Amino acid sequence: MAQQSPHLGEDGDNYLASLSDLMVGLLFIFIIILMAFALNYRVAQQSTTHVVEQLTNADRLRREMLKELERSLKEQGVSVQIDLENGIMRLPESLLFDSGSADFRPGGLEKLDTLAHTLAQILPCQTLDGSQARFCNAHGHSRLDAIFVEGHTDNVPIRNKEFADNWELSATRSKRTWQTLMARVSLLGDLTNRRNQPLFSISAYGETRPAADNANDEGRSKNRRIDLRFIMDTPDLTIAEK
Repeated sequence: MAQQSPHLGEDGDNYLASLSDLMVGLLFIFIIILMAFALNYRVAQQSTTHVVEQLTNADRLRREMLKELERSLKEQGVSVQIDLENGIMRLPESLLFDSGSADFRPGGLEKLDTLAHTLAQILPCQTLDGSQARFCNAHGHSRLDAIFVEGHTDNVPIRNKEFADNWELSATRSKRTWQTLMARVSLLGDLTNRRNQPLFSISAYGETRPAADNANDEGRSKNRRIDLRFIMDTPDLTIAEK
């Protein structure tokens, strides 16, 4: 004879109902977690895209700015070297200083005067108080954060009554270049970044960051230089996350 299934009774029915409710609850929680994960992933992806776009835009604007500076200076008889990859305008030794000296060469002050006025025409739109100009960004991003006036030398040791070593020589050169630029056009000293900090500052590296091989006269001549390094503002990650 066929066996009949035992009758679960009221307790069994309640047990199955509770188990069913539990499974539905777990499924609901899983769906919520999955939706939250998908939402967070989308937000993170959008934030990453936003940051990449800002960095790409900043690099593009810096390249355009340096090309415009180079073109304008060349038209005025001042030849500079541009490193677009690293955002550097290079002032060769022949433009400003004699070897082993921090005194300006004949015509050096005039060249700096031209440079100062050219910078004053192009830089303001990339600072805190930027307004209508060629490289202004309508959304307020990709502005300049800093411009370092860097002093560099070759690797030939120097020690005299004025300079104890190449560090002091490079520091004096960068300081005098900065002072001259600020004195020629006072506006440059008033320019600030997004945090309301002065845009220009100085740094000195002696022979530690050569641009060419110090093994020959030509390379050493290229290493005796002043670099203007343009640093763009980094993306605001707090804003990007929102």
